[in-house]
Amino acid sequence: MTVRESEASIRFAGSVLGAQRHVCAFFHTPDEEYRVLLRFIKEGFDRGERAFHIVDPALRAARLRRLESAGIDTKQTEQRGRFYPAHLR
Repeated sequence: MTVRESEASIRFAGSVLGAQRHVCAFFHTPDEEYRVLLRFIKEGFDRGERAFHIVDPALRAARLRRLESAGIDTKQTEQRGRFYPAHLR
């Protein structure tokens, strides 16, 4: 793997994804969802990538707590325009 390929790759659920990626997953519980996704989301933020999350307003605070528990500074990330927690209506 070249340096360029390793920079473009990212880990997800025990696999390494290349530069072209789209992830779709189904989960049985919220705990399972976060166990699989938090590392993936944090790695993306650490690389300077952006994220768009569609969140039920009633669950927004819980989502932010989960992200923060993984070491993601949600306030700073949102202020830098790299995190968009959209609300369902």
